[in-house]
Amino acid sequence: MQMERKRILVVDDDELFRGALKHHLQRNGFRVFSAKNGQEALDILNAVSLHLCIFDYMLPCTTGAQLCMTAKSLIPNLKVILYSGSIDPRDALAGKVSGADSFLLKTGKIAQLNITIERLLSK
Repeated sequence: MQMERKRILVVDDDELFRGALKHHLQRNGFRVFSAKNGQEALDILNAVSLHLCIFDYMLPCTTGAQLCMTAKSLIPNLKVILYSGSIDPRDALAGKVSGADSFLLKTGKIAQLNITIERLLSK
């Protein structure tokens, strides 16, 4: 019997970063969807049953924190990781208030992202 591949949505307006992250996650056995902005993300959230989302904090016309709140209202048990290129503590606080399960820096090691994904999906 084949195990279900976990479905992850990656949202980032940086095409290179989004593509690299999507490729990394696919190599690790996940089924990955991607979006470049909040509207594309909402379209996917409404069409696909997801297990986890990874949102860039700064997106065109919205923030990852705002998108997180909307996503969690649609799918309450959805796991969300916010990530940012900024170390601004206000961003991390906004992420926590939004209901994000984790807040990571883009400049961090990919191993930290892997550990966080594994931890969140095992809950």
